Amino acid sequence: MAGISQETKIYPEKTVYYKTGTNNKLVYVNEENYQKELTFYIQSETYMSLNFYIGEYRYTYFFDYSYTEDDEFDDEIQYWKSEANEALLILDPNTISLYSFKDNWAIVYHIKD
Repeated sequence: MAGISQETKIYPEKTVYYKTGTNNKLVYVNEENYQKELTFYIQSETYMSLNFYIGEYRYTYFFDYSYTEDDEFDDEIQYWKSEANEALLILDPNTISLYSFKDNWAIVYHIKD
């Protein structure tokens, strides 16, 4: 089965890493101020994959579109979930946040400061 996907590349201004510490709270690990490419492959309005880096290692996660009907959330923010990787991807105009519940880390890519 063949499909057409749209590729989008983003170069963050900085990348901040966190890990889960005591009481399941995120604790700052380090920050990288050089650019590493993030590549989104949009398959449809409800499915995409993301290539990203942790250090020098490249990963690919697959996401399904998710949303909330709570009025407190901004319409510009998108929520994507990955059941296989137990991860959540949050896209907003200034940051891209990736949370791994399985591996207990988080990465925040800052697009604009």
